[in-house]
Amino acid sequence: MIKVTAVFLLPVALVAYGIGYLVSSARKVSRALRQRLRRDWRTVSYGPLEVRTPPTWGDFEPTVDGMVVLHNRPAKMRVDGDLVWYGSTIEMRFYAGGEQRTTIDNASRSWRRQLGTKDTPIVVELIVANGVRPTKEREALAVFKTVRLAGSSSSLVWPTPGDVNIALRSVVPKHDSKIARDFETF
Repeated sequence: MIKVTAVFLLPVALVAYGIGYLVSSARKVSRALRQRLRRDWRTVSYGPLEVRTPPTWGDFEPTVDGMVVLHNRPAKMRVDGDLVWYGSTIEMRFYAGGEQRTTIDNASRSWRRQLGTKDTPIVVELIVANGVRPTKEREALAVFKTVRLAGSSSSLVWPTPGDVNIALRSVVPKHDSKIARDFETF
């Protein structure tokens, strides 16, 4: 009786294992194809600049010093601060080619590209904080490769320095706690 059951169950177990393996492999192939084709990515544009980004990334934002920045998170989902920045920030900076911009060398890695003509170059700089996971860094590099000009670089209108509203963002919803409110105003 025991030999018959073992002989009968072994093929059933092997078939079940094989089906599980095939399903798992199909999921991996499907995920890899979806990532390669990037069907769920969207196109974000600012004048003639176009970038294909994952749906979790933000939109173009002007900065105080006359640049345009594209972050890996929308503004309402970001918390500004050194600790957060060093651990998770990915940003793509766009500025006129003749300008020099500073970066914090020890806190991040950066890649640069130049678009446009020699007369009106646009520099695209990808900055990835050192705390960013390798998978997110690869995603950022894939986004960086999709940057292109859909028109003339001279038609890009840069924001005027200092003309940007830099009001602090609050990620804490409105509440009635007096202790938390006092701490927030401190």
